[in-house]
Amino acid sequence: MNARSLALLIGGLFLLAAGTALAFPPRARVYPLGVALAGAFLSLGAWIRAPRDETVGGPGILDVTPYLAWIVGLLLASALIGLPAAAVLFSGAFLRLEAKSPFRVAALGAVAAGLGLLAVGAALSLRWPVALFDVTRALGLS
Repeated sequence: MNARSLALLIGGLFLLAAGTALAFPPRARVYPLGVALAGAFLSLGAWIRAPRDETVGGPGILDVTPYLAWIVGLLLASALIGLPAAAVLFSGAFLRLEAKSPFRVAALGAVAAGLGLLAVGAALSLRWPVALFDVTRALGLS
């Protein structure tokens, strides 16, 4: 697959996400719609700038596998325990294991991520998607 096709594919996924966000309640659609439109705009820029014959991949493509696993782990944790709780665990684990941050820094980053998500959720009246074992709803935080 060449770089231009990949940019179009990703841009299309962002536009699909933007269309989905339009069905959300008015204040709940602000953030997802903004991210989706920004991603589509950046994908358009990548499509314009990409050489026509550049291919994506190559021998070093597997070097990104651990980072892809982190993203998949965040998505799975979000489905199991909810996004705010998953963000706390993900931030702490990533800072500690990948960034090699001291425990205090990782814990502070995890708490900041959780409080930040809860603050944004409260400010925008977000209803986080229900998870299988929803920790934040059980604690009355969302």
